[in-house]
Amino acid sequence: MNIKEILGKIDKRFFNQPTVVTLRPKGTPKGRVLFSYLIEPFFLTENAGRWRSHTNLWESREMARVVLEGGYEVDVIHYQNDAFVPKKKYDYFIFHYNPGAALPDCLPKACRKFLHITGSYWEFRNNGAAKRLRDLEQRKKVTLFANRNKIAPNTALKIVEAATMMGNDFTIGTYESCGLKMHRIYSSPSVDENFSCQRNHDEARRNFIWLGSGGFVLKGLDLVLEAFSHMPHLHLDVFGPVEGDMDFIEVYRRELYETSNITMHGWVDVGGERFKKIVECAVAIVYASCSEGSSTGVINCMHMGLIPIASYQSGVDMGDVGIVLKECSIDEIKGAVEKVSQMSAHELEERSKAAAALARSRYTRSAFRKSYKKFVDSVMGW
Repeated sequence: MNIKEILGKIDKRFFNQPTVVTLRPKGTPKGRVLFSYLIEPFFLTENAGRWRSHTNLWESREMARVVLEGGYEVDVIHYQNDAFVPKKKYDYFIFHYNPGAALPDCLPKACRKFLHITGSYWEFRNNGAAKRLRDLEQRKKVTLFANRNKIAPNTALKIVEAATMMGNDFTIGTYESCGLKMHRIYSSPSVDENFSCQRNHDEARRNFIWLGSGGFVLKGLDLVLEAFSHMPHLHLDVFGPVEGDMDFIEVYRRELYETSNITMHGWVDVGGERFKKIVECAVAIVYASCSEGSSTGVINCMHMGLIPIASYQSGVDMGDVGIVLKECSIDEIKGAVEKVSQMSAHELEERSKAAAALARSRYTRSAFRKSYKKFVDSVMGW
């Protein structure tokens, strides 16, 4: 095993240490950029399975590459690297926010600062999470701690001149009160953009998927579980690191592990054969988030031909191929799922094709690169 493969497997805390990767352009640099997001992708081999764990790995590397191709020298650090002390003069600082870092204060005023945002405005998110937790408390008579459902205030918004934003118009709109110029960046998938399968929609109509990461109440897993617990004739496969949230498991142990029409899988490699086989037998993804940037789970599933049943707050434009959850109530979720399950095989097939076509026209690596390059061109004046 070579050093890059080893680094791809060790604890993520390694990448929070004062490690710097310097990217140098051909010829004399136009200037120097400090880039603070993820550093792990600069140590991964091209065929490493880690690339499929989240789209932000590829996106982080591509953002730095776009700047590099513009003729700038780029110093890359991890966004949680609080030990880094700048010893060079930087013309630009592009960063993903870390509320504990004092780094922006260490840079001169002449250094132009740009923020990369991957979620809704912090206050909107926290208010949404608080309401979801209160609603759960009323339904289940139990109190859950906020943990990943809540985030710290984003004070970086006050020191930057513009920001890039992963999301749809709704997500961008949550920042309206900030008066900050926002540049929309289209999310990329972590699955094969040319995925194809022979799906039997008559059989698949009974099977649905929930795919997401931490912050399970914020992202509506509790609501989806409760909805399917009342629809024993339909099946739900749950994919996500739920085992890491024991408080959530204690409340939803019955739905997750003791309900015959719900199967808990845990974390999954979305590019792996196990996930592909289950997707081929399913008809839709159900995702009831109340705050998001762009849900990569929804985007990945659309690429794989699943019909999206998702909230507008999920940050994904679905056009008319899916069903938008406006209230994300349990009854609304049940109604949307039942509606899809009762569509004709022909309509399901047409919606499946349309979902994949929409994803391939808007949420691709080339679309991400094009939208980010447009931003860099506008602020660095290529």
